[in-house]
This record gives sequence, structure tokens and C-alpha cells, in this order.
Amino acid sequence: MFYTAMAEGIEGDWYSCNTSEANCEILGLPCGQWYNVTVLAMDENCTSLPSSAVEIQTVPCIPQNTVAHINCENNTLSVFWDPSNGSESYHVTAQGINGHWASCNTTGTECEVSDVHCGLNYYITVEAIRMECNSSQSSAVTVKTVPCVPQNVDAHMDCDAGHMSVSWEFSEGAISYMATAEGSNVQQCSANDTLCDITDLYCGETYTLSVYAIDDTCDSSESPSITRRTASCIPQNVHVQLDCDTNDASVLWSHTKGAVSYFATAEGSDGHTVSCETDNRECPITNLQCGQEYNVTLTARDGVCDNSQSAPIVFHTATCAPEDISTSLNCDTKSTSVAWEESDGAMWYITTAEGQDGHISLCNTTGTSCDFMDLHCSQTYSITVTAMDSYCQSVNTSVIETETAPCPPQNVQADCAAVTASVTWELSNLTVWYTATAEGSDGHTATCTTSDTNCLIPDLHCSQTYSISVLAFGETCSSLQSSRSEIHTAPCAPDEIVANVDCTSNRVVVSWGRTDGAISYDVTAEGSDGDTHSDNTTDTRYEMLDLHCGQSYNITVTTLSYSRHGVSSTSVQIQTAPCIPENLTAELNCELNTISFWWDEADGAKFYTVTVRDSQRETASLAIFKEVGS
Repeated sequence: MFYTAMAEGIEGDWYSCNTSEANCEILGLPCGQWYNVTVLAMDENCTSLPSSAVEIQTVPCIPQNTVAHINCENNTLSVFWDPSNGSESYHVTAQGINGHWASCNTTGTECEVSDVHCGLNYYITVEAIRMECNSSQSSAVTVKTVPCVPQNVDAHMDCDAGHMSVSWEFSEGAISYMATAEGSNVQQCSANDTLCDITDLYCGETYTLSVYAIDDTCDSSESPSITRRTASCIPQNVHVQLDCDTNDASVLWSHTKGAVSYFATAEGSDGHTVSCETDNRECPITNLQCGQEYNVTLTARDGVCDNSQSAPIVFHTATCAPEDISTSLNCDTKSTSVAWEESDGAMWYITTAEGQDGHISLCNTTGTSCDFMDLHCSQTYSITVTAMDSYCQSVNTSVIETETAPCPPQNVQADCAAVTASVTWELSNLTVWYTATAEGSDGHTATCTTSDTNCLIPDLHCSQTYSISVLAFGETCSSLQSSRSEIHTAPCAPDEIVANVDCTSNRVVVSWGRTDGAISYDVTAEGSDGDTHSDNTTDTRYEMLDLHCGQSYNITVTTLSYSRHGVSSTSVQIQTAPCIPENLTAELNCELNTISFWWDEADGAKFYTVTVRDSQRETASLAIFKEVGS
């Protein structure tokens, strides 16, 4: 006996299987369909009526047209498919390439698979389920999950390049990355690697940094954020205030964002360098060299880079004080010259001369010397030379002292005694000695030198008008000439003096030539016996009587002017007639018939003549060169 099992679908299709056993398999039934199954028994001759129908439903159809995509916001997989005949529900499986799997169940035709790992490719299949039957898995579709969030983000400032370098660990599923710095502005950098540099960040800012991974479809969530500070801003409005009195400087600037402290450096043109550090906005720079050009840079320190340096600014320290100051006195012009060595940084110089009498004189020059023409005489002056630039004057200026030429002696007075001038004057300060000079109208000059305030000038020419002046001499120079005083010397002695003796009357007639300036003459005769005769006359001839006999007389003629005695002439010597012999006695010698004479010696006699006259008036004479003769 044979059996035929028949399955008839609701749409009229039917399928069968034959068997001699009590069971058989009907193959090729369409999925998800309802069938009425009946069995027929057959022998060689007959076929039975169909058995009671049994209603069955075939295995649900395999889901078709499966589509899956990633939900970037929450990293879940949304799976869609067409409805499957015969299914009551569906089971979605997501199998990761790392072995991880996740699933979801639904009665609809879409399902969201959560709990998938980030950054993985998942194979998605769908099974249709009815009761105890499941369809085969659908064809797998591949979906990539959201890239993993970057971890271990770090960042540091590249101080030399001026940008922020951000790094992180590799993120599964990432094709590229985007790093973001958010502060006063927002800047980003992208990279295919795990490092990128964010540029154009504001200085002195604190930025919040994060990184997210990118693939073809999704971006990961941002990494845990970190904060980093950028390098402080470059100090602005940097300027220098110089204290001209101390030659110290202060560096000042505006508030610098991000700076914790500051470091200022000043480098001079001679290589000298000084610095200061502060957390304020002013920094003192001391011990600067004079007369130097300094370049000042200010560095803001922030603990990050410490290299935000301002552009150099230039300033000049106060000029050096002039050195090797020396003075010299010009004896011709009485001016004082001051010279010094050139000072570093000086544009011009002010030389000050301050005298003991309070007089102050100034001299400005761009050179290294100055001439003072107006200093007071007989003064000690304190000389200072100050170097100047556009802002300051030199400090610690040396002071030296110098003496000017003596003042011309004042109140010069002169008197004349014959041909000698007596000159007096007032004391002149800083004088070592004086020279008084008499200049005659005939060109004759005579001087006297003394350390006192008076002296005599002898041997002046007679009958001259002399101009008297006095020079005061200091250690180096003389004064200017004093005011002049005028004197007139006594008239010259008469010349051509002639003296004639009248032997009979013992009268002497003296004559001489007239002398300029004389108003009268003193005629003096001085005898060898002390007898003196003197008289005054306005004539140039004079008779002298009553001279002693037998005397040698020196006769001088002295000129007289209104004010004083003049010069005496060279004396002329005369001899008066011998005196008459006195006490003449005679004695006759009868035997010899001779007469002997005796007499007293007569002054002035060189010899005697004895004359004898008889009664007939006959005379005889005899010259005798002895005291007595016969």
C-alpha cells in the first residue's frame, strides 16, 4: 500500500510526497504559506478518500532587502527589512569583527541595536520567527559604528612656533580627527594621525581642548576636555623713564594678558648688560653705564613659554661727566680757556665758572673747549663742565679751581723828588709781585719791582714828563695796565757852567746855559775851608762876592721848578786869590848887606814874590816857592 500526502495552498498550488511508510517529506513548499495537508491511501487498485485536512504554515520567509545604518548621535544601529511571510517576529543580530555581538527583537520590520562597540564593522542579519520556527538569516549587511572617542588628550604650547600642539591616542574606527580649542575664539586643526597643531590662538588665554574622531559617516563624541594656557601676550607700550640724577632707569609697560612675571634686559652699546625681574608693571634697572645706548627688551613669563618678548626699544643714559678738565690763562687777552675730553653721549657742554665774589659766567659749546672773556680779575673761580644730551645732563661732574689774572692796581699815585719817582697803589688780590713803570716823554723807560704796594723808580731823566703805571703779576700772568699817573721830573742841571775869578777883588762870576723847566737857579759855592755861599737867581749869571781868599771852591748850579729842586750841575772848581801874607818882618845883615824877610803862610799861595823898592824907587823882586824867603 502506498500513501500520498498532499499540501494544498490557499492560492491553489499544491505539493505532494509518496511513501510506503507512515510519513514522508513534502519538499519545495514556499515559505510562509498556509497549507491544508491531506493523506491518501492507495493500493494497486484503489485510492482512498483524503484524510481530514491538517492546516500548517511553512517556515517564515527569510527577510529581504535588509538595510542598516548607524545612528551617529547615540551609536546605535537602525536595521530595516521587508516583511517576511509567515513571521510573527524578527530577531536582528549584529556581529562585530572583534567577536562582539548585539541583537534586538521586534515584531515590526525595523529594529535598533544598541550596546554596539565604537569603531567596529558589524555584520547585520535578520531572522524571521514564528513560534518554534525561525527563518534562515538574511543576507548580511555591514555597518560601521561611530568612531571611538579619542582618549588621553594632551596639549602643549610650541613656544618657538607659537601654536598649540595637541595629541591623543588612536581611536578605533577613526579615519581622521578634529581637535578644537575653545576660548575667546575657537580654532581647530584636523589630522589623519594622532597629532595636530592649532594656530591663531589668542595670547594669554586659557583654552578648553577636546578631540573627536571622524569616519566616512559619523563623528565621535568629543573627548574629555582639558585646559591649557597659551603663551602670554607680548608686552606692549614698553617705555623707559631715566632718572637723570642717578642714571638709573625704570622700564614700564601696559598690563600683559597671561603674564605671571616679567624679565627686563638692557644691553648697552659697549656690551654692558643689566636686568631686573618683577611681577609688577615696573622694573628698575640700576648701575647703568653713562653715555651709552641701551637696547631694552621685556619678556613676559607665564610658566608656559616664558619667551613673549617685546620688540627692542632704545634709550640713552645720561652722558658721562667730562674728564681731564684743564684750564689755561691767556696772558694777552686775560681770558680763561677750559678744555676737557669728549664725553660719551654728549651733544653739547655747559661750562660754568663761579667766582668767590658770586659772579657766574656760562659757556655753551658742542666742542671740547670754552673761552671765558668776562671773568673778574683777581678771583678764584670754581669751574664745572656739564655734558648735555636731549634729556639729561651728566652727573658727578668734577669741580676744579682756577685763578684769573690780577686786577690792575688801583689808586696809583706817584710823586717825584728830582729824578726819582715814588709810586704807591692799593693791594691787588692774587698778586705775587708788582712792577711800576715810568715812561718818559723822551722814550726813556724805567721800572721798579716789589712785592709791596710801593716802590721808588730812580734815575729818571730830568726835564721830562713821565707816565706812571703799575702791573700786578700773578703766578701765571700779569694784570692789565693800571690807570696812569703823571709826574714831571726836575729840570735838568745847567750845562756849560763857566766860573771866572777876579783876582783883584776875589769876585767870582758864574754863568750857564738856560734849562727847560727851570724858573730859578740855586748857585752854591763850597769852599775847602767849609765856607759856603748860596743864593738863588732867575738869571743865568751870578756874581759871588766875599769868598774867602786862598780857597778852592766847588761851584754848582741847581735848577729849580715850582714844585721841587732840580738836578745839580757838575761842580766847577775855582781857586780864589791867595790870602795876603801876614806878619811880614825884615832883618838887615850889615856884614853881608842883605835883608831877610819872614811872614806867615798865606792860604792859597803856591809861591811868593818878594819885592824891594829903594828910595830912588828902584825895585827888585824874587820868587820864592817856600814859606819864607829872603
